[in-house]
Amino acid sequence: MALLSFTTSFSQNKYQTQMNVIFDVFITKNFQPLASVLKPQDKNYFAEDRNVNLKTVVEQICLVGSPESYRIIEAETIGDDEKITVEYQYQDKARRHYFYFNPKGKLIGLEVAQSSSF
Repeated sequence: MALLSFTTSFSQNKYQTQMNVIFDVFITKNFQPLASVLKPQDKNYFAEDRNVNLKTVVEQICLVGSPESYRIIEAETIGDDEKITVEYQYQDKARRHYFYFNPKGKLIGLEVAQSSSF
C-alpha cells in the first residue's frame, strides 16, 4: 500500500486543490476528476496560449508510475500564467514535474514525461 502524503513548501499555495486532484489521478488512473482542473478547449485552435486537452494529460500521466507522495517546490509567474514545480516521490526516486495554470487556475500545460512538454 502506497504511503499517501500531501506536503508543500508553501503554507498557502493557491494551486493546492488542483495539485491534489492531479496527484489522485496519478495514483488511481481515474481521469474523470481532471475535468475540474483543465482549461476548457477554445473554439480558436490556433490561439497563441498553451492549451492542453484531456488526451494529452492522460498520455503523459500513463507514461509514469504511481507516486507515493508529492510536494510543491516552486511557483513561478510567467507572463499571466503560473508554472508550478512539483517533486513527486516514486518508489525508485524523486522526479520533478511541471504544471502550467492560467490566471483562472485552470491547467493549460504540463511536463511530466522526460523530454515532453505540452
